[in-house]
Amino acid sequence: MREALDDGKYQAVARTASYGGYQVTVDGMLTDLNHVVLFYTSSRSDTGERITPDSPRLFTLGYDPLNAVQFMAGSQQFKGVTEEGGIYHDMIIFDLPLGETLPSEFYLAGRWRNEGSPVPKDEWLEVKIPVKVNRLAVLERDIDVNRTLDFDGQKIKVSTVKQAVQQLEVTLLADPSNDKRAERMNGLMLYNNRKGGYTAYNLVTMASNGEGWKLGYLAPEYQRGDPLILTGKGLETVFEGEKKMVINTATKTLVQAPDSRLQLKSIERSGSFIRIRTAIKTPLQGMAYVARPKNDFKDAKGAVYSLPQDGEIHERWHSSGEWSEYYFDIPASQYAQPLTFDLSDYPGGLILQDFKIEIK
Repeated sequence: MREALDDGKYQAVARTASYGGYQVTVDGMLTDLNHVVLFYTSSRSDTGERITPDSPRLFTLGYDPLNAVQFMAGSQQFKGVTEEGGIYHDMIIFDLPLGETLPSEFYLAGRWRNEGSPVPKDEWLEVKIPVKVNRLAVLERDIDVNRTLDFDGQKIKVSTVKQAVQQLEVTLLADPSNDKRAERMNGLMLYNNRKGGYTAYNLVTMASNGEGWKLGYLAPEYQRGDPLILTGKGLETVFEGEKKMVINTATKTLVQAPDSRLQLKSIERSGSFIRIRTAIKTPLQGMAYVARPKNDFKDAKGAVYSLPQDGEIHERWHSSGEWSEYYFDIPASQYAQPLTFDLSDYPGGLILQDFKIEIK
């Protein structure tokens, strides 16, 4: 973004909307039609609080919503907001997915809220914004990495790192020849190694398309040419067996499990519920390995029952050394034994292998 400003790609807008004592001015914009950065100022409300946008959106002049996603940084606003005499300066960033087109004019519209006020008040404001196509910025670039990691024959390629507005997006691709389905990278961290000091970036978005992942990191201080370091501890794979467990709650025995890792710790009466506690041994301490049942389960006669839906918490996970323990409740009843639980969650494998990739 700094390079785009230096290249003179800033588009002055200077459009204002005001209503009910609220006033917002879109001062200017940077855009490459895939990303939109709006620089704005907002005045204090008539009661003296700063006003901030609450889930603003982009619309066409016909008020059709654009498929634009606001890039979030833990809250609606970036921490770099500044104030000058009661006037607040900040920016809003939108990402447009592939195929979405930014029109020559559009609206920024949404509710604005008096931040920190004991009496909340929202006002709807909209600002019409023109786009100068001859001043499009270059707000993203790809850094080719093309490094392949091998986890006992399971290959994952670190394909590219994309620098976009305030963010870095890492693309990972699973090799088609893998005989196990990759689920996620374990312990993945991205660092900036500028001047030899490690600065960790926070992961804020993650998307999977079946072929790999796109991981988005908040990186407002990243500058072109900064050395990056990607580290991790291994690869987690999807469990490929039958996700089902069969339990006899009368004899307190585990009749069938997805594999030998699952143990039945206890079955106890808890009020009007039966509490079933299981445990799975984990390769790393603190990992949340759970055998979580789906909402419905069956008894030996095929009758279907549901897990409790009374608004209370009827499950809990905790780590106990090398064991991941988890309990869930079912209504206390005289069931035809045993009970069959189809599982929504069950852990796959973990191939432990530290790695470190330097990216420049």
